[in-house]
Amino acid sequence: MVGFLFSWTIFLLLNENLSELLGRRFGLAASLVVLLTPAFLGWSVRQYADLPLAAYLLLAVTLLMRAQTPLEFAAAGFAFGLAMFLKNEGALYLVVLAAAAACAGWKHGLWPCRRNLFYMLAGLMPGFLSWAAIKAVAPAHVYLSHGVGGLFSKITLSRLGQVVAEFAGV
Repeated sequence: MVGFLFSWTIFLLLNENLSELLGRRFGLAASLVVLLTPAFLGWSVRQYADLPLAAYLLLAVTLLMRAQTPLEFAAAGFAFGLAMFLKNEGALYLVVLAAAAACAGWKHGLWPCRRNLFYMLAGLMPGFLSWAAIKAVAPAHVYLSHGVGGLFSKITLSRLGQVVAEFAGV
């Protein structure tokens, strides 16, 4: 049931956003393509964790696109916080979309951009603090066995060369 709700949330938010940006027919067609994709249907019945992540991120982007008041920016931040709480990738998307929002808001001047970012970060705090508390007490992950520093110590030039070689097919 939970997977069903998140699947329909994604469908409705995607339909609404694309309809607003590209027209009603295109929004409905694109949303139906996503909803009826066999992989998407399989993930929804298995309660795959990326579906709620996608729903929260889509909700955050939807709120951010329409945000005009401090409360709306805080609601977008709260949706980002839910995404961060759900999966670690939520933190990456938060950074990328906050930077995009800051760049998009820059045309209105430095002060409104900072103020809106502040409200978004204030809304983010419940999710962020929950995420931080869980990370503080959770057992170390294999990749983070030595904390964040352990992760960065694994990123070396030779490792990057291996990754590039694999992608290049060498």
